[in-house]
Amino acid sequence: MPHELFPSSAPNAGDIHRGHQGDGVREKATAWVALGMAAGVPLIIFCIWLQFKSTEGARYKGLAAATLAGPQSQPSRAMPEPRLEIIPGSNLAKLRAQEDAQLNSYGWIDRGSNVVRIPIERAMELISQRGLPDSGPAKSEYELILERSRDRKAAPLKEAP
Repeated sequence: MPHELFPSSAPNAGDIHRGHQGDGVREKATAWVALGMAAGVPLIIFCIWLQFKSTEGARYKGLAAATLAGPQSQPSRAMPEPRLEIIPGSNLAKLRAQEDAQLNSYGWIDRGSNVVRIPIERAMELISQRGLPDSGPAKSEYELILERSRDRKAAPLKEAP
């Protein structure tokens, strides 16, 4: 019987004579595939090497030697926004310094409404002395939704001109 794709589980006389049960492996086909791979991989590597050799130097062809001078050369035009930071963290340090200055100083938030900013240490002292202002009994989420919906109905949206 020729080799089967899915051999039966019962061994035949030839398999028993060889000392094992056949598993349907085609030795000749497997050997040809292995030989093809063994020959094909070096051939592919050789073709890739030829491709690199044929394009060698084409990448920089036409560039002047001064262009490749080194890190001291500057681009002819500025890069578009957003640019990378030259000194990483410097913008963050400036932002934190500005925030600290605001947290620790007096200033106007809205002069027309007489709203001021006070240092955070002073604000914590005042809250510890006076306590937080009472805003009335706590409202449930449902009550807040109803209140907001009433506010929207009372103030209709303005149409854009």
